[in-house]
Amino acid sequence: MPPNLAARNAFYVNYVGTDDPGYNAIGAPWSYKSLGAALTALAGVANPPSATNPWTIAIGPGVLTEAAFELPPWVWICGSADAETGSATEIDVTGDITLHPSWANAAARGGFANLILRPSTGSPRLDLVMPAPISGNPSRVVDLINVRTSLTAILLDASGTADVFRLSQFFQDGASSNSISLSGGTHQWDNVVSAAPITATDTAALALAIGFHSVFLGTGASLAITAANNACTAILAASKLLSLSLTQSGSGTLTTSADAISIPTKGNVTLVGGAAITYFSDATGEGYTPTTPGNWPIVPATVQAALDELAAAGMVTAPNGTAQTTNAAGNTTVTPAAHYWTEKILFTGSAGTQIVILSTAAPPVAGDVISLFIQKTDGGGIVVEVTNATSGGTLLATFADGTGNNTARFDFVYGTIATGYAANAWVAQSYQIPATN
Repeated sequence: MPPNLAARNAFYVNYVGTDDPGYNAIGAPWSYKSLGAALTALAGVANPPSATNPWTIAIGPGVLTEAAFELPPWVWICGSADAETGSATEIDVTGDITLHPSWANAAARGGFANLILRPSTGSPRLDLVMPAPISGNPSRVVDLINVRTSLTAILLDASGTADVFRLSQFFQDGASSNSISLSGGTHQWDNVVSAAPITATDTAALALAIGFHSVFLGTGASLAITAANNACTAILAASKLLSLSLTQSGSGTLTTSADAISIPTKGNVTLVGGAAITYFSDATGEGYTPTTPGNWPIVPATVQAALDELAAAGMVTAPNGTAQTTNAAGNTTVTPAAHYWTEKILFTGSAGTQIVILSTAAPPVAGDVISLFIQKTDGGGIVVEVTNATSGGTLLATFADGTGNNTARFDFVYGTIATGYAANAWVAQSYQIPATN
């Protein structure tokens, strides 16, 4: 629903308006032609913005070019929402967008909505560094709602523990060389997309609290959170983060909670100085779609259901065993001595093909599992092939040069539990996964 501008104090800006107070180009309501003129006029009104007298500067659709400007407290700068006109409002700035010094006076709110913010010339920033409070610890909130921007840098810096920065439907679509910086205070993000990396830190006096929900970072972006001086917290939910770094240093502590889908793959998570992640997803609620649905008697809908089916089949509670082998040349035969068998094989020697034979002579039973952990020198010319029953048996997997890895893991299951496969054959379940142990 469009905002009811008649119910609030408002100045209007429109590309066919005028900044000449003696001439009104389009009639009532009075419309300025520039945001700068509207802000200048607002500074002189008899009923200035306050908690009981907030103001809106309503900007029509189109593109405005503006110099650097400051956002006063208790003022919202609102563009044209798509539901109102079908056309967006874009402000192209030649200088930084900052907070007016009067944010230091007392509790305050204000922000931006339904806008596109672009650089016109140079490298302007969305520099929302909160002025230090004159006294006390006032509650101050900055809102960025349905805002799209490609400004060079975004700074959301608190100067009091009650400062809050709230982003909703916020899109940073600039280059990955741009940056977003959070410093101290509370940051509440919901439905945020960023192509730029995000760094978040506490300050000497201010802790950091982060709540990220539905935050999606692009390929070149990352999230790095540091607690150097205070007890800081972060909650990550329903998000997509390709790279995450958590650091504790000095006297700082960082408590991070996340659901499973918000955590990048293990190789893209960096934990420094005792930082850790607490997972708040549970197996019952975490959805699960198996890679090979035919391998399940009943396709599980959740991780808990998958675990229950594995346990019922004896694949979790059954005995397991391990072996370790070094192979300089020739073939290696793996003969499982337990239901779940793990074998680590180190391949050395000269270039050539070496074969791992999964024995069927024991014999294994349907549902038996072999996990191979293979280590060799990437680029050394050694090719490892895994075959069923004999060296000339069915080729199950190949680990060759050029993968960028010198370790790999291969999983195989035996027999009819793999629907449609022969009862006397090993079947590849996953392969060429970088080994984790």
